[in-house]
Amino acid sequence: MASSSSSSSSSSSSSSSWEHDVFLCFRGEDTREGFTGHLYQALSVHYGIKTFMDDQLPKGRDISELFERIERSRISIVIFSPNFASSRWCMDELAKIIECKDRDARHEVLPVFYKVAPTELRGPKGKTAEHLAKLSSRDAEMLSRWQLALEEFSNLRGWTFMQGVESGLIEQIADDVRSKVDHVSLDLRVDDHDDEKNSLQVTKHATDGDEPTCTKFVRAIGLVYALCFVTMFTKQDLHLGYWEEGESGESCGGCEGIDPKSRFGKTPGGLSRGWIDSNCVESPTTSA
Repeated sequence: MASSSSSSSSSSSSSSSWEHDVFLCFRGEDTREGFTGHLYQALSVHYGIKTFMDDQLPKGRDISELFERIERSRISIVIFSPNFASSRWCMDELAKIIECKDRDARHEVLPVFYKVAPTELRGPKGKTAEHLAKLSSRDAEMLSRWQLALEEFSNLRGWTFMQGVESGLIEQIADDVRSKVDHVSLDLRVDDHDDEKNSLQVTKHATDGDEPTCTKFVRAIGLVYALCFVTMFTKQDLHLGYWEEGESGESCGGCEGIDPKSRFGKTPGGLSRGWIDSNCVESPTTSA
């Protein structure tokens, strides 16, 4: 029970540290004014989902601050466009996102292959391979990390858009993200409710354990007196016997002189008439 409570508390605490629901990773010159900009509007404005876009970061800040935003985001949406791999900034973000996913299974990564086939990232091949070759000439140490990130990213389930109406795809993505965010919010409410119940149980046990000795003594004395009271009236009822009203209205049995109303229903000791009838022995009748 304790371990379950601890796990729930840890999960709730970690989840509540998410500052953003969604982090958008994209190549600005490819999609900022088009697809990514419209997706941001759908998520943030239309659905009210807390979405981070890099233009919210003041100019001149280090990329490490973007890494912190990624870590504090529940979902990362990566829009991989034709010139994505030409930017070291984008490739570093992608590597960080894959790292967060591998470290914490709750961090979801949703790929959007925008006018790029997923197979181009495996190897890589085509234009993506050309971009990586140029980047590696300036930073060969990062090449293997970028390649691994591309390989893993290309195998994730996502959306591929080559041509057509973008608004339909944007609506699909926004609906999917909303359902994921709503599900997480429900889980947190359940976790909080469980934590509250566990807290109440701990408080109750603590209160029971701290009951003063004098209180226990008074309670025991009261119980003894109650038992004596019930026993006294029970003996009185057994001595009086039982009463039944005959057709003539006169009493019969062993209860002459007893008011019928006092014996009908509940007895002074709280015992029912049925109990008395089944437990009292009828007094023998005398022959005339």
